[in-house]
Amino acid sequence: MWTAGILVAALFPADPPGHRGHPSPSELVHGNAAFLAFAALPAAALLLRGTLTARRPGLRTALNALAVASVATTAALAVFMVDVMDGGPSLGLGGAPTLLGLVERLVLAADIGWVALAVAATGTRDEQGRDRHA
Repeated sequence: MWTAGILVAALFPADPPGHRGHPSPSELVHGNAAFLAFAALPAAALLLRGTLTARRPGLRTALNALAVASVATTAALAVFMVDVMDGGPSLGLGGAPTLLGLVERLVLAADIGWVALAVAATGTRDEQGRDRHA
């Protein structure tokens, strides 16, 4: 779900700043797909954390840290979404209207880091130094 959401969000551009009151169809698709992606991966990270750390105990700390980072940055993203809604408080700094784009990128960094570690944790038994049974 995360990959599909990211791909669809990338294919449909968001509206430029200042046009949030009347979203275009492209913005609606972009926003809904991005919401799906941003919500799916932290949930997967929490659900799969135990299984992955059992497979690769050496990655336990890193997997747990990135799962927490994914959840925390996604929660921060939810808070910053208030900034782009009409009537919301301004969370911008000086001339920057919003920090939403920065927070989105932090979420993506945490999520991609977690996916990379999850792939490493699911390596074959040969890679883990055990016999492989095919």
